[in-house]
Amino acid sequence: MNNIDFESSEYQRSRRAYVLQCMLQYFVALLIADAFLAKLLTSLNFKDSTIGLISSIISLAFVIQLLSVVMIKSRKNAKMLVIIFSTLSNVFFGLAFFVPLLSFEAQIKRILAVIFIVSGYCFLYFVVSIAYKWANSFVQPGKRGLFSAKKEILSLISGIIFTTVVGYVLDRFDEASNLKGGFFFVSITILLIAVGDFVCISMIKRDSPELSNDELKRLGHSIKYLLRNKRYRSALLLTILFKSATYFTTGYIGVYKVNTLLISVFAVQLINIVSSGFRMVVSIPFGKYSDRHSYVKGFELALIIAMIAYAFCAFTTPKTWYFIIIYTALIGVSAAGTESNSYNIMYNFVDIDYFEDALAINNCVGGLCGFISALVAQKIIALIQENGNKFLGMNLYGQQVLAAISFLIMLVAILFVHFVISKKRSVE
Repeated sequence: MNNIDFESSEYQRSRRAYVLQCMLQYFVALLIADAFLAKLLTSLNFKDSTIGLISSIISLAFVIQLLSVVMIKSRKNAKMLVIIFSTLSNVFFGLAFFVPLLSFEAQIKRILAVIFIVSGYCFLYFVVSIAYKWANSFVQPGKRGLFSAKKEILSLISGIIFTTVVGYVLDRFDEASNLKGGFFFVSITILLIAVGDFVCISMIKRDSPELSNDELKRLGHSIKYLLRNKRYRSALLLTILFKSATYFTTGYIGVYKVNTLLISVFAVQLINIVSSGFRMVVSIPFGKYSDRHSYVKGFELALIIAMIAYAFCAFTTPKTWYFIIIYTALIGVSAAGTESNSYNIMYNFVDIDYFEDALAINNCVGGLCGFISALVAQKIIALIQENGNKFLGMNLYGQQVLAAISFLIMLVAILFVHFVISKKRSVE
């Protein structure tokens, strides 16, 4: 490691290419989620409950990540793996928006759309861990935190501009009664991004990080060690509560904005700009607060903000549609405190030798629980809609009920952090 010249032209080129690749990948992630995905699936006559479930498929991504560690026994050519699976992911996402243009039966088109979306996520997350380790190997260890922060800010700012433009164009097609033309535009945009993504990955230096059989065998040992660790079990339970609360509602909000609140795709992107802006503004203050008071306190504060966000969402109706702006902004602020602090809590609670496996297992279990909560939410929202948007005799939309349940789960998570997690000591 001491002989590596991180300032060589080859390493600098690799870092620049990686930053651009992450930015392009973020563009596609935005186009296959929220209002864009809701618009696509609504045009294919999916029910709101099914749209929310499909939107929550991303929660299973972490399961694919863990499977990739077990299934790929050698990473002698990480670059080729990332190129193949990343390209396939983008192509399948692009094909999903091409489905409405096909002259097949409605049921066949719905099946194709689900296959393309699910396959796209599977291909993407199958190599995401490999890509992260490989590409970050060209960043000097002592500067990776700053590098990641700059990379995220670039993606956020450029993503705001990109999705606003694409959302505006899609709305213009929709107003001209040519929504299929809008989907064709989005499809071509994603496929062009796929070309750019391929070029960026190709520009990154080839490396040979290898996963040995001994490391594979260690995974089983890690599971036994971690499950005996009371601190880790507490952190895992917190993840389950947090992910369950999040995915119980999040996947169903995009379709709620478009179909019930009747907000245009362009307006949704403007609301997301507000959220991203707040997140960028509070990121550094949130970090300082966590450093001063502890990562657990920082996470607790973020959960409180998220709980307030769900309270606003629970009272959001077509008459109070503007509450969705407050909800989205508060969720963005909350994300600034949950993501980094969750990793730091885990880092403090387990031995450094087990950190990577602990994180993988934590994400896998959290993803599974998140998807299960989305399945339960689907049943609830379908039942409410079949009952004429009534719940316990009251006129309520399904998303309002889901948000109220997320509020309660988040409250339990906050109490758990305050009375249990905060009492745990870090690993010596």
